[in-house]
Amino acid sequence: MANFFRPILGFIGQAGKVKIKGLPMGLVIVYMLFLLSSLVLYMTGWIFLWYTTGKPDLPKLIDFINSMGSKGFAAVILMVAANFVDRNHNGIPDQLEGVAMLKEIQFQRGRQTIYAMDEDYEVIKSWPCHDDFFAGYNSEGEPRESLPDGTYPDVSAEITTAYGPGYGTFYITTGDPRGRDIHGGGSDLDDPFAPYQGWEGTYGCLRMQNADGEELSQMIIDAGNSCVLTVVE
Repeated sequence: MANFFRPILGFIGQAGKVKIKGLPMGLVIVYMLFLLSSLVLYMTGWIFLWYTTGKPDLPKLIDFINSMGSKGFAAVILMVAANFVDRNHNGIPDQLEGVAMLKEIQFQRGRQTIYAMDEDYEVIKSWPCHDDFFAGYNSEGEPRESLPDGTYPDVSAEITTAYGPGYGTFYITTGDPRGRDIHGGGSDLDDPFAPYQGWEGTYGCLRMQNADGEELSQMIIDAGNSCVLTVVE
């Protein structure tokens, strides 16, 4: 079956801007094209008969319009539309794989844990996250403090080692005006880029283990690279 559809999917992928990454999404697109072509063929045939006979078959046209306005046809259109949602961009419609998409992350200071929550505010997953920081002053002469409690409405993430050993393998930008974000690593640790590198304080950021932070970062990226962060006690 997959071999049969693969040439069709390749043609569709090259013919337009739709990028087909997996067979399930490709089948949805093929089914959509089947529906559209059926509508076009019916109307073409109806117009052709009108042209050749000189009489429009209005009862047939009315039946066709009634069919298009029926609950069953509307349900098919809604089903096809719903199967075009692929927020994690893996080529499989979210409806088919039951993906729980990230809506908000929450750091609970008392539990030293960060939670990923879906659109129903159900917990998808949680990870250890520490807010220990080194006492002192920042470059502006302000006392160091951990990322304050509150709501950060536009959090984004990247999986990278570009920031160096002090930040590990990912970086989550909170939008805090003092640049207190979420990252991994740790300059004084034996291996700051290890999946589970251990713990040390920061200058006010929250720290996670690299592997955990990468997993959370990927969730944020899959959700459009924008989500809400709340920090609570």
